[in-house]
Amino acid sequence: MDSCRWIGLGALAGLACLLPGCFECEAISCPGSPPALSARVIDKHDGTVIHSATINGFPFDCPSSCAVLLPDAGIPYRAGPVPLDVSAPGYHPFSGVVQIASAEIDVNGNGCCKLLYVPQEVNLPLDPL
Repeated sequence: MDSCRWIGLGALAGLACLLPGCFECEAISCPGSPPALSARVIDKHDGTVIHSATINGFPFDCPSSCAVLLPDAGIPYRAGPVPLDVSAPGYHPFSGVVQIASAEIDVNGNGCCKLLYVPQEVNLPLDPL
């Protein structure tokens, strides 16, 4: 984090940065962060979406990519492993882990809104019984 980006912390709260070329990130609106992992559950043979699927015990019916819930019902917003337990009636279950890579992505190009992971979208193909 650059030394003047967060000027205003502590006793200097609310002061503008006095150094040339410096700006106050707190005044910048950042877009919502995308989830670290989004997925679609599909039939391994024909690629159609499986509408009766569950991921980590939660109903998962997404025709396009949707955020995957963690086992504690949270949404992953960081780098690291994301466990997956996928099942659907009439299909073999799948268990695995998707590793979310760490990164420092400047979301809006001004150095204020940084994403610390690389969002992933995956298709999770299940094999029919």
